Amino acid sequence: MDNESVKIEIQNQDENSDMADLNKNNVKGGNDMENENKTVLNDYNDKRLENIGIEEEMDLFFILDRSGSMGGSETDTINGFNAFIEKQAVKNHNIRVTTILFDDKYQVLYSRKPISEVKALTEKEYYVRGCTALLDSIGKTVNSYKNEVGSAMCIITSDGYENASREYGRDQIRNIIENCGWEFVFIGADIDSYAEASRIGIRKSRVANYNKTAKGHEDMYEACNLITDRYYRKRDINDNNVDWKEKLD
Repeated sequence: MDNESVKIEIQNQDENSDMADLNKNNVKGGNDMENENKTVLNDYNDKRLENIGIEEEMDLFFILDRSGSMGGSETDTINGFNAFIEKQAVKNHNIRVTTILFDDKYQVLYSRKPISEVKALTEKEYYVRGCTALLDSIGKTVNSYKNEVGSAMCIITSDGYENASREYGRDQIRNIIENCGWEFVFIGADIDSYAEASRIGIRKSRVANYNKTAKGHEDMYEACNLITDRYYRKRDINDNNVDWKEKLD
């Protein structure tokens, strides 16, 4: 073999060696990238399991009593509810709000609206009338949305005893509440809230009484803020931690 042929052979061997090194590096780089992606995915899943740093959507349902016994509390209800929405909206939480007014009729003001887009409640929407169909309002709400939402908290406010439901009884509502997977909070005035809530399956740690005064409404909606924050962070309400209602009862 002449010298020129030897040079060409050596050059070809060097090129083949370089190509092998390049392929090896590419494989290594691909494996590194794959491992990095797996690490990121595992971190994400771990955080989802721990509810840390992952802003998952939450549904919040408000069922507000607007029956005749709420007469005289219209302004306090409107102001308290609007203050609640404003405080939650500035936190940039990923919450969709559905607000329902009930007496012996049932009215959905808006459905699953991002909390930052919720408009202030006014006397045009909130005015009192009629009787108290509490059971029907709960049953209609859950059965209308149970296949549409996942994690949900439902806050119910009322100042009167059930006296007008036609579609649902207490046993039906108790079964719905215990099996739908939602969290229910009941805050009442001028009634035995604990007894009423217990009859339909709402646990004591999720129940409170409030006073039908301007300060009482303010404290009630501040309590709603506290328990909403807690549920948003944990997707759970600790039975042993009831400081959210320390200004109530």
